[in-house]
Amino acid sequence: MRSRMIYIAAGIVSASLLPALIPLSGCALIAVILSLCSIKWGLTRLSSLFCFSFGFLYLSIWGHWNLSERLPHELARTDWTVQGQIEKITVRTSGNISLQLAVEEIEPLSPSKSSSIQVNRLLLNWYKPDPAQLLHLKEGDWITAVSRLKPPHGLMNPSGFDYERRLLNQGVDATGYIRRFIGQQERGTGLVSSVRNSSRATISSWHLDEKNTQLFNAVITGDKDQLTEQQWESLRRSGTIHLAVISGLHIGFVALVGWWLGRIMGLIIQPFSYELPFLLSIVFSGSYLFISGADLPAQRAFIMISVLMLSGWRTFFVDKWTRWWMAIVAVMLISPLAIFESGFWLSFTAVALLIYLSEHNSGWMSLVKLQVWLLIGMLPLYLLFFSGISLVAPLINLLVIPLFSIMVPLIFLQLLLSQFDISLLQPVLIGMGDLFWWLVNYCSELEWVFLSVRSPDLLGLICVGVASLLVVLRIKTFSFVLVGVLILPVILGVRVISTSSDVMEAWVYDVGQGLGVLVKVQDYTLIYDLGPKYRSGSSAFDRSMKPHLQALDIQFVDDLILSHSDNDHVGGFDSLRKIVDVGNIHASYREEGIASRRCRAGQSWQVHGVNFSMLDGSIGREDNDRSCVLQIEANGCRLLLPGDISAYKEKQISRNTEQQIHWLVASHHGSRSSTSGDFLEAFRPAAVIFSSGYVNHYGHPHSEVVERVRNTGAKIFHTGNEGAIILKATKENGCITKTMRKDVKRFWRSFISM
Repeated sequence: MRSRMIYIAAGIVSASLLPALIPLSGCALIAVILSLCSIKWGLTRLSSLFCFSFGFLYLSIWGHWNLSERLPHELARTDWTVQGQIEKITVRTSGNISLQLAVEEIEPLSPSKSSSIQVNRLLLNWYKPDPAQLLHLKEGDWITAVSRLKPPHGLMNPSGFDYERRLLNQGVDATGYIRRFIGQQERGTGLVSSVRNSSRATISSWHLDEKNTQLFNAVITGDKDQLTEQQWESLRRSGTIHLAVISGLHIGFVALVGWWLGRIMGLIIQPFSYELPFLLSIVFSGSYLFISGADLPAQRAFIMISVLMLSGWRTFFVDKWTRWWMAIVAVMLISPLAIFESGFWLSFTAVALLIYLSEHNSGWMSLVKLQVWLLIGMLPLYLLFFSGISLVAPLINLLVIPLFSIMVPLIFLQLLLSQFDISLLQPVLIGMGDLFWWLVNYCSELEWVFLSVRSPDLLGLICVGVASLLVVLRIKTFSFVLVGVLILPVILGVRVISTSSDVMEAWVYDVGQGLGVLVKVQDYTLIYDLGPKYRSGSSAFDRSMKPHLQALDIQFVDDLILSHSDNDHVGGFDSLRKIVDVGNIHASYREEGIASRRCRAGQSWQVHGVNFSMLDGSIGREDNDRSCVLQIEANGCRLLLPGDISAYKEKQISRNTEQQIHWLVASHHGSRSSTSGDFLEAFRPAAVIFSSGYVNHYGHPHSEVVERVRNTGAKIFHTGNEGAIILKATKENGCITKTMRKDVKRFWRSFISM
């Protein structure tokens, strides 16, 4: 059984790594060949091959099925009248909300658009909604609204988060925003939604402190979004995030309550005394699973509990490791792309360690050892996903895990008592919540409590993994000196230095509607612009540039150039200063609190044989025309960054310069008023890069500009369609251009050529 589960999981993983799905005809051919093989050699002899093929074909067919329901690219930014049921509501700190909507009916607002599309789930933003309309809106309600939709699409950058993969795994077929809310319909909300809404309302009626209301909602209904950034940081530093996120621990608490309740009831109902503990354990944990939103860790725990209880009920023995593999496969069948989520690895690795360690420990003192071994065993994943580890986690978890094992069932019991206006347990729950937050805040405020390390490279992670394995397996042949030798370089932030022969490497990031560029010349770092800041308070820098800077271990930026003051170019400035030190700041404007020097024509400097020249800056009729215009020359490859200058300023620059460049980042994102014929004729670029958002509402790049560039014979690249553009000036191969979506393909990522 276990080996079959492993082969199924391997098949799913293999198919998920393909750059493109094999055609459905290919799936059918594989199925026919396997059928013929089974007739000749039998299923038993080919069981491993059949299990692997099942996993491979399952993911392939699942991918085709889900991709076929996505909104076509041709219908991007079209308006539709949508009617459906709200599956989830997320309230943002800015006052905007996000709705996940199960679609019942969808009709085009314009009769000229196709009405034959079939999308099942939408993710919609609602900007500045009317408070009166939100007052009675809740999960499970049916609404009708006019929405502007586009296919699932996200920023695509090196080391960045793959938003399109997340949307596919969640079954989201289109995203967009509500343009006009038509109304709410009086229809049934469903049992699960009713219970979830009732639980939220009841918890709010207890008049708790805000922090306890947020905590109780998080552990009962899965509403994690109510917790503040400061609370998340305190939970991270104290090593207790897993308690605020519904996980196997919470499901296990409830399953245990069901088990003991079944044992007690079995004393009264004798004919079912054996079956009741198994049955109630599954019912209780399953009910909690759906009420909590059925996140991945909860799914895993419920599956493992179900296998354990069903096998015990039917007196069929299934060992712990087989149950572990069955849970992995079950989760992969429900969410095939879950293997790319950090929660998948954290969850199943923690359970694997608990299974192994529980077989070699017993007694109360072993609980302390268990927490320490668990911390060491999870160290590689903590460093990979969080770049650090909480040193106080083993101690505080010894205190708060028993606290939660009592608190979670008591919350459910008080929810039941509240239906009869009985508040017996509320004071106890308030005390438990206050104690938890006091412990978390006290520990998180200690300076030494969280060990942060520089993001380790692959070799560093392998060293930590080997060291952790040696400690957990207690291989006495290896001394702790060897373990220290393996771990210490990572803790100290030592990384293997790349021996790349590239003279210069630059990244034009996919920051949506904006611009952000990183230039690396050996140990020298230059950043030109930082992308936009959003109304929610976050920025494109956090999503697109920051992960890559951390992956490259960049802690100091020698030169930062802020082309001009528009938000879509400097919105990430505050975020940048939080993670790196900045040497020289060049800008075309003055701003209080920023010690910068004006960029002006004629400024130049050289680093490792690469020339940096400012062709213009700080002079112009308007802010856009005052943009810093930077040219970089490396080994004969020239890159021109003109900011948002207009055709008027382009003409001025063209009078003084006439030379061929290899890469031109189009002025003003490809607007109609820029990238003029004179500019293109003066610089004769081999490639033009448009840094603008996917189907942005400005219409950048303008069709006339694209046609003008195409007529010159230059290659055209668009960050919104092709993701980040990677530029390399090499000694051996000259000037090289790569794109994220074309060169790092995955079957779920859309690629639209211009």
